[in-house]
Amino acid sequence: MKATEENSTRVVFLTEMGMKIFDLEFFRKGEVKLHYCPDALNRKFIINTLKEDLRLIMDSIPENEKLKISSDPVNDRFLFRSKAQPGKFNYIVDSRSMRIEKIVKTGSFRKKTEISFISNNRKDLDSVAIKHFNFKLQIHLSRLRETNNDVPE
Repeated sequence: MKATEENSTRVVFLTEMGMKIFDLEFFRKGEVKLHYCPDALNRKFIINTLKEDLRLIMDSIPENEKLKISSDPVNDRFLFRSKAQPGKFNYIVDSRSMRIEKIVKTGSFRKKTEISFISNNRKDLDSVAIKHFNFKLQIHLSRLRETNNDVPE
């Protein structure tokens, strides 16, 4: 994920071997542009699911949203509950760092999607795990570390 100069965020999915799978651009006004997707994965259901998941990651807690807040002093956590349309969202926040650790989207009766933000040192985000419960889909996004050692001169 990288912010661009055009007030947008570009998201590129790469395999561990460096092959590009998806290239999406999210604009501030809500539009999303698909720059690249292989034909085998270019299905409306897959693209819309990715858009929704990534929007949740980027937007986190919506502004001007009425939230129910509860605390868990034993685990040093806060729980923010939102009833955005469609579905309900639970945001689990670490009370010391005030970082979102998990977002859980629920439907009428059960959990639909869980997004976990993983950090080894409570400071920098290392990865994001997305798990869907109503169909078999799990996505694990890892931060790429830029090094100058790999760049030929």
